[in-house]
Amino acid sequence: MDDRIAFISSNGKGQVKLEYIHNGNDRILTWSARGSKTLETAYDATGAILVQKVVDLDSEGIAKTTKDILNATGLEAAQKTEFIEVRLKKPCPKCGEYALASHAEAFPRSEEVPIMPIYYCTSCKGRGYYLTDQYLEYLVENNRELFSEQEVSALSSDKGAFLGELRENIIRIFASKRIMRIK
Repeated sequence: MDDRIAFISSNGKGQVKLEYIHNGNDRILTWSARGSKTLETAYDATGAILVQKVVDLDSEGIAKTTKDILNATGLEAAQKTEFIEVRLKKPCPKCGEYALASHAEAFPRSEEVPIMPIYYCTSCKGRGYYLTDQYLEYLVENNRELFSEQEVSALSSDKGAFLGELRENIIRIFASKRIMRIK
C-alpha cells in the first residue's frame, strides 16, 4: 500500500472502511451503522481488533471523521475502492481455513455486539476469539469500574503478568461457552 494514499470503501449497507499507512504502520478503521449508533473498529495489519467501540456518528459524521484523519496524517489523496470485509490473518481453529471475519458484523444493533473481539469462520461457521495486548489494555482502561485499584495498579507495575492473568480468566470463560481461542 502506498503510504501517501488512503483507500476508502463502502458497501452501501452502512459500512465504511478506511485503510492507510501512518508512521510506517498499516491502519484499518471500519464504521458499521447499527440503528442509531455506529460501531467503530480499529484493526492492525493482520486484521486483529485493537479497539471496538460504539460511537454517535451518522454517515455525515463518518465522512467528517475520515476527512479529519486524512488531514491529520497528511495524506495527499484518497481513492475509493471495492469494499472487502476485514479478515484476520490466522487459520480457523476448527477447519484451518483463513476465513475469519469479525463476528460483530452479525449483530444488527450495537447493544448486542459482544465486548470481546469474536470472529466467525465464513467457511465452517465456527466461532473463536483473538485478543491482542492492546485490546486488553483498552478494555481495562475503558472499564476501570470493573477492576479494583490493586488490579489497575498491577497493570501499571507488571503489565505482562496482569494481561496474562486476565487472558487466562477470559480463556476459562470462553472455553465454557465453547468459543475457541484463535492462536
